[in-house]
Amino acid sequence: MRLVVGLGNPGKQYEYTRHNLGFRVVNALSNQWGIKLTRHKCLSLIGEKKHSSVSCRKTFKWTSNALSRSFSLPTIILAKPLTFVNGSGEAVKALCDWLKIGEEEILVICDDFNLEKEKLRLRKRGSSGGHNGLESIIESLSSEEFPRLRLGIGRPEEDLDPAEYVLQKFSEQEESFVEEMVGRACQVVEVIITEGIDAAVSRKW
Repeated sequence: MRLVVGLGNPGKQYEYTRHNLGFRVVNALSNQWGIKLTRHKCLSLIGEKKHSSVSCRKTFKWTSNALSRSFSLPTIILAKPLTFVNGSGEAVKALCDWLKIGEEEILVICDDFNLEKEKLRLRKRGSSGGHNGLESIIESLSSEEFPRLRLGIGRPEEDLDPAEYVLQKFSEQEESFVEEMVGRACQVVEVIITEGIDAAVSRKW
């Protein structure tokens, strides 16, 4: 795995919305790994960690135990496309061309309202499932063969437009499970990098 892309919309007004869960996971990884997301490249805000040892220690609300481990990484790029969710493909394609990597070396992280709240779903490939950001990436890469990690936000009420729902901020009550879910998503990414995508897919998250 060379490139970890979190999907979201740029701008403070979107920071804590449901559609920005991908950004939140990348921000959490950035903090844990000490990777600063300060470089503008390929229509994205990126941070890079070159062939080094990364130490992680973080205590999350769902456990009294701290997550503490050190492991060696290849060169890892964390990226937050600045093209807004629906245009994510343009940025991801530019990043792949710049890094000269195939789609199998990408991990895309995003929200999913078709997935129950708090659930994580990791797949090595597949369709967009109705997610416009994934659809944009599939179109730009002309391929569905890239891993993706979806974070469940649950479906909106029947009278609420899904497009409006994903742009709403999480409630204070929801934030408690969101923090826990983001923490688990970070663990998934670590397993992918250290043990491989097959090992991560085989686990229950």
